[in-house]
Amino acid sequence: MTTNDSANAPADVLVVDDEPSICWAFQRMLEEQGHHVRTASSAEEGLELASDRAPDLILLDVRLPKEDGISALPKFRSVTNEAPVVIMTAFGDLDTAVAAVRQGASDYLVKPFRLEDARRVCKNALRRPAVTSAPASSPTASGANDIVGVSAAIQHVFRQIALVASSDLSVLITGETGTGKELVAAAIHKHSDRADKPYLPIAPVALNEDLIESELFGHVKGAFTGATDDRQGLFERAEGGTILLDEIGDLPMHIQVKLLRVLEQREYFRVGDVTPRRCNVRLLAATNADLGHAVRENRFREDLFYRLNGLHIHLPPLRQRREDVAPLVQHFLRLAGHADPASLVSDDLIADLQGRPWEGNVRELRNSVERAAVVARGRRLSVDDFPVASSKHDLSPTDDRPFDLAVHVESWVHNALSDGQRADLLARLHAEVEKPLIRILMQRTGQNRAKTAEMLGIHRGTLREKIRSYGLETDPPSEP
Repeated sequence: MTTNDSANAPADVLVVDDEPSICWAFQRMLEEQGHHVRTASSAEEGLELASDRAPDLILLDVRLPKEDGISALPKFRSVTNEAPVVIMTAFGDLDTAVAAVRQGASDYLVKPFRLEDARRVCKNALRRPAVTSAPASSPTASGANDIVGVSAAIQHVFRQIALVASSDLSVLITGETGTGKELVAAAIHKHSDRADKPYLPIAPVALNEDLIESELFGHVKGAFTGATDDRQGLFERAEGGTILLDEIGDLPMHIQVKLLRVLEQREYFRVGDVTPRRCNVRLLAATNADLGHAVRENRFREDLFYRLNGLHIHLPPLRQRREDVAPLVQHFLRLAGHADPASLVSDDLIADLQGRPWEGNVRELRNSVERAAVVARGRRLSVDDFPVASSKHDLSPTDDRPFDLAVHVESWVHNALSDGQRADLLARLHAEVEKPLIRILMQRTGQNRAKTAEMLGIHRGTLREKIRSYGLETDPPSEP
C-alpha cells in the first residue's frame, strides 16, 4: 500500500457495503475530492478487489450478506498491508465498537451519519499511521452493568469508550445524576489492557474530609491520633489497575494539589511519610458539576482540570435521548427475569414513558420498571403500574428553574474539541440544534408545516427542504 503524505493527496478507497445508496454517496463525495473509489457488496468481493490492488482506505460495513465486517476486518488489513479501516454500522453497541477498534479499525461511523462527519472521518483515517490491533478481550455476559441505547448520543459514547479504552489517557465523565457515569467508567476498565487488575470506584466527598487523604494515599503508624498501624490507600491497592473518583468536582483544594502530583509525577506520599511512593494507576473522574464553571470561580484547579480532561465523555439526560427508553425498559425487564420483555409493553406505554422528564434519568427508569414488574405480577404492564411522573425537569412555563442554554452549548463544544473536531463547528452546532427544534415543533403543531414555518420565522419551502435533509418525513403533512 502506498501511504499518503497528506489526507488531501489522491487516494484509492474501497467501500464495502451491501446498501447501494451508501456506496453511491461515498463514491460521489470522495471522487469530488479527487480520490479513486471502488465498491463491493460483500466481504468476499471486497477482499478480491483489495487483493488485486491494495487500497489506501477501506470503509467496511458490519452487517454484510455472508461474512460480517468485524470478522473480515483482520483479513482486509492483512491483504492490504495494514490499510486504515473505518467500520460502519446501523446497529452499534459497545461490544461491536470495542471489537472493531481492537481488531485495528481506525474509526467507527454509526448510520445514519452526516456527509460532513463521513468526510472528516475519511480525512483523519488517511492522515493517521497504520493502527495495530490489540489483543481481544474476553467476552462477558450481558447484565446489569451494560450500557444500553440506540440514540446517536449513546452511539457516540460507545465510540469514545472503544477508542480510549486501550490507552492510559485520563477520562472525565460528566452528566446528571443517574445517567450512567459509573457504567461508562467500568466499561472503560473492562475493555482496557488493565482489565485483569483492580478497579476501585470511590466518591471521596462521601468520606470525612479529614480522612480523604488517608483513604486515597494511606498513612504510616503515628501519623495522627488513631493511626495505630501503617495503612494502604486506594492508589496502592489499585496498583496496575484503574481508579474512578466520583463527584470529583467537590474534592477539597488541598487534595486536588496532591492528586495533581499523582497525575504529573506518578508518585504520592502516605500521610505522615517523607518517602514518595511510585504508582501505576489509570485515573477516571466523574462529576455532575460544571468543572469549567468551578475553575472560573476558583473552586477547582485549572491545571488539574486539564490533566483529568484527557478525553471528555458527556452523558446527556434521558429526556434528551427518548429513543433509548424502549430498549432500556426491555433490558430492565430482562434483568428482572422476563424472557420476552417485548410482549409486556405496548406502544402506548412506551410513548407515555418517553414523554416523562425522568429527573433521575436511567436510574429512575430502572427503579420504575422494576416496581411496575412487581405490581403487574406477570401480566402486561400498564401506565398505572408506574409511579406518577415527576416534573422537576419539565421545562414548561410553570417551571421556575432557570434553563441555561449556554451551559449545554459549552458542554457540546468541549465534546467536539476533545474529539479533535475543530472544523465547521458553527454549522454542526446549528444542525444539532435545528433538527430537534423542527421535530418538536412539528409534533406540537400536529405536523402542520405552515404553522411550524411561521413559528420558526422561515418560508414553508425552506422548512420542507430542512425536513427532507434531516430525515424528519413522517406522515403526510396536514396541508401542502
